[in-house]
Formats: sequence, C-alpha cells, structure tokens
Amino acid sequence: MNGPRGGGGKLWFPLLLLGLLSGCVSPVEQQEKPEPFQFRSLRLRQNDPQGQPLWELQSPKARYKLHERQAVVQQPVGLLFRKGKPHYRITAPRGVVYNDGEQVDLLDGARLVSLDGRQLVITSRRAIWRPGKDTIDLLGKPMAEDPGQRLTAGQARFYLKNELLELRQQPLLRQWRRQQSHLTVPSLELLTSRADWYTQTGLLKAAGPIRSVQRQKQKQRLLTASGLEGNTREQWLDFLAPVSLNDPAEKIQIQAGRSRWWIEAERVTSAEPAQGQIRKLQVSGSDLELLDRQHQVSVGRNCFLRQPGEWLRAERCRWNWISGALVAEGAVQLHRDKLQQLTRAERLEGSSGADGTVLFSAPGQRVETQLRFAPGAAATKPQGPPVQF
Repeated sequence: MNGPRGGGGKLWFPLLLLGLLSGCVSPVEQQEKPEPFQFRSLRLRQNDPQGQPLWELQSPKARYKLHERQAVVQQPVGLLFRKGKPHYRITAPRGVVYNDGEQVDLLDGARLVSLDGRQLVITSRRAIWRPGKDTIDLLGKPMAEDPGQRLTAGQARFYLKNELLELRQQPLLRQWRRQQSHLTVPSLELLTSRADWYTQTGLLKAAGPIRSVQRQKQKQRLLTASGLEGNTREQWLDFLAPVSLNDPAEKIQIQAGRSRWWIEAERVTSAEPAQGQIRKLQVSGSDLELLDRQHQVSVGRNCFLRQPGEWLRAERCRWNWISGALVAEGAVQLHRDKLQQLTRAERLEGSSGADGTVLFSAPGQRVETQLRFAPGAAATKPQGPPVQF
C-alpha cells in the first residue's frame, strides 16, 4: 500500500487497512498493543497556498505505529523546493517520521546536498528536520563542505528559508587555495567560538577569539583577532581588531587593525595603522600589504623604520624577506645617531645584512646630508652624492 499525498493542509495517512481489521478481532484482542502496519512505500508532500511544492519525503519501506503516530522508514529521501524547483536533497539510511511529517529524525548518517551546482554537502550522524519550522538540527560531527573549504563544529543548525548554517561548539574552518584534497594540508585553518555561514551568498561571521594558521609550502603564519567577517564565495576574510600576525620562520611580528586576507591572491591588506618587528627592524605606518607570492611586506603611507643607531621616515616603503632588499620612497629622511647625520632623498635602497640590520644606499640618486659635530670639531659638508650610509 502506498503512503499518503498531502496538499496544503494537514498531512494524513489512509487507514483503510485498520478499518478492515477492526471487525475481525475480539474485545480482548483490541486491548493488546497493536502491531505496526507495514507499508510498501511512503510518500509525504506539502504544497504552498499557490500549489507549488514546499517539501517531499519518500521511503521504499515503512512501518506505521498508529497509537504513537510514528512511521519508521528505510532509506528516506527528502526534497526541499525553492520556487517550485528542487533545491536540496536530504537522505539517510533510516529515519522516524512523527505526527505525519511534523518532525523527521534522520539516523545513521544524514546527508544534505545542494542541487544548484554549488556542490555543497552538509553531513552529520543524526539530523532532526522540522519542515514546519524550516530547520534542520545537525547532531554528531556536523560538517559542511564544498570544493574549496570545510567547516566542522560540535553542533549545528541549518535554517532552510535563508540558508543560514549556525555552527556552535568550537567551529573550525579549513580552506584550500585551489580545491580541497584529503592528501594535502589546508592553506588556512581557523578556530573560533561560534560562526554563522550563509551558504547561498557566502557571507561568514565568526565571534572571537579567532586563532588561525596560514600555510605556504613548509612555513606557517599565526594570526589572531577579536572576530571575523568575510565572504567565502568572494574569497576574502576580514580579521577584526586587534589583529596580531606572527611569522616565526621570517621573524615577522605585526600588530594591526582590521585586516583582510585575500584567499585566492594569498595577500593581507590593512588600511589602518600598524606596527611591528621585521627581524631587527621596527616598522610602523598605514596601508599595510603582505604579499605571500612576492615575499614582500609594504607600508603604503607614513612609513617609519627604526633599527639600532638610526631611523628612516618615508611616504612608503617595501621589504622583500627572501632577498632582503628594502626600498623607501617619497620625502625620505634617514637619521643616524652618530654625528646626528640626516640624509634626505626621494628614494633610498637598503639590504639586510647577516645580523638582520639594513644597510642603506642611494645609487644614482641626488641626496642632501647634514652632519652635526661636537663644539670645536671641524665641520664639513660632504660634496656630491655619497655612495653609502
């Protein structure tokens, strides 16, 4: 016997079999606990007032417990519709349907799959689907993944109407630069206290403290923040102030305001003031940019550098942590404590020595140098552009 078809009203099961059997039993037998009825298949469906389907549930085999209004189903398959078209499919090895579809428990491994090309898959050991409330509670290792990322948590709830996935109990985000693979480590791992992910738009919000690891080849960078906002479809994440970045391999430590991680470009940018340490060089300024592929850190505005014995001020500067080359441009001032030497130029170049300090020079540049001698000493002003400082 096939199960019921529901319209826009209450869902129901035909009970013809019950009526046929009730006249064939004695009063004593009627008092005994009724046996569950075996259905060859089950189908539940609910439409909106305009007659378009909202959801559908099918199972090839079901046992219906009349006194409990429960149906124990095998291999249930549910369809969730949007604008009359299938939008998600939800499956499990077995399940229990309560009150003719008021609640559906999906057991032994629930799986929710998007049908619109996003390749989004949400899984958990158990799922509680409440069609009337448009929610699915995911219990037991919930996980959401698409080709580029994977989110896990201790507990999760999916709101079907606005496609919001709430992740609670230490959500963990893993991202891959190209496509995720179980054979490669993720380029980003991010741990937070709770997260909300809108699966359709890609909008992601997470509450801190945020602790993340960014990986490039054999190196890794640690990044912490007070919160997170981003968009996984647009491939960017904003870390909220205060932001701390630590690269032990390159001896880079930076403290900054709101900072954006461009996932595909492997790039960090921050328009707010930042300061930090690059080996022995203290750095501060605004418009910070860190380019992983070019191995470069740049300060685009109000660059200030200090190292033992001297400091440099410029409109902008950039440093390559592989080659050790440093370039300062725009109204450059280099001050050395010894002899109170002040050198002005439009551009100075530098290179890191073995001890981590930077040696500056001005090849081919016109410079102006001032020296201050102690009283009584012969003061001279260098003629022509000096070669090195």
